Amino acid sequence: MLGTVGLFLVVEYSILLIDFANQGRKRGQPVRGAVLEAAQVRLRPILMTSLTTVLALLPMATGFGGGEANVPLARTIIGGVMGAVVLSLLVVPVLYTVFRRERGSTNARQE
Repeated sequence: MLGTVGLFLVVEYSILLIDFANQGRKRGQPVRGAVLEAAQVRLRPILMTSLTTVLALLPMATGFGGGEANVPLARTIIGGVMGAVVLSLLVVPVLYTVFRRERGSTNARQE
């Protein structure tokens, strides 16, 4: 369950991030600059939606007001949301930078 929830959120957040970075690349920005700008601009909306979800599920995750059967579900969703934020804001930009290197750039190790 955690993998499914996290996967959908990572895909959603990553599409927005990568699309913004691709728009920066079309404007002529280098890969790293486009990714950094995309991460800075998309940071607030990603954190706001994730924090809202986590805060909404906290009463259910703590068992407040009964409904103890739903506690594991709420904790799983919270874990998936937190994992999705980490993957979307840290891992996806790094992978984008690795796979979208500038063509024609030289590396000191290649010389």
